[in-house]
Amino acid sequence: NWFARAQDFEPTIRAELRRTGLPEDLFYVTVVESGSEPRARSRKGALGLWQFVRRTAARFNLARNRWVDARIDPDLSNRAAGEYLSELYQRFGTWELALAAYNMGPGALTQAMRKYNSNDYTLLSQIEAGLPYETVFYVARILACTVIGQNRELFGLQDIDTSREATARLELPGGVP
Repeated sequence: NWFARAQDFEPTIRAELRRTGLPEDLFYVTVVESGSEPRARSRKGALGLWQFVRRTAARFNLARNRWVDARIDPDLSNRAAGEYLSELYQRFGTWELALAAYNMGPGALTQAMRKYNSNDYTLLSQIEAGLPYETVFYVARILACTVIGQNRELFGLQDIDTSREATARLELPGGVP
C-alpha cells in the first residue's frame, strides 16, 4: 500500500530532490515517515508526507495558522524537506547520521556523538544507549525501502497499480472550505 500510494507523489518529490542536488532515493523517507499519506499525523503532532513537527515547520517557513497548515502541502513540504535534509547532511557528513538526526533531532544526535566520542553511525547504533531503537529501525526501514524500490520486480512489486487518478494543484479564492 505504501508503494502504491507513493506513486502519486514520487515524480514531484524526486524532481525537488534533483533540483536541490540530493539523492533521489531520499524519496523513501516519505514512505517510512508517513506511508505516503499527506495528511498523516503522528502521536507527537508531526504532520504531512515528511512528518514535520511544528517547530521545524516554522523554521522552514511552512505556515501554520487557523486556516492553513502548509505541512500537508506536498510542494511546500518537499522544498522544506530538501533544505532540511541538505542541512543535516552538511552538518553530519553521512546520510545515515543525517537520517538519524531527521528522526531524533540534530541536538539529540550531537549529544549522543559527544557522549560516545564517535561520529560512526554503525558504532552508535550498536551501543546499547547510543541511539534510540526507534531511530536505528527508522534508518534501517528507509534503507530497506530503497533496496525494495530499486528492485521492485525482485520483490513482486512490478505490478503496482499506477493507473490512479493524477493529482493537480488548484488555486482557490479565500473562504473556500
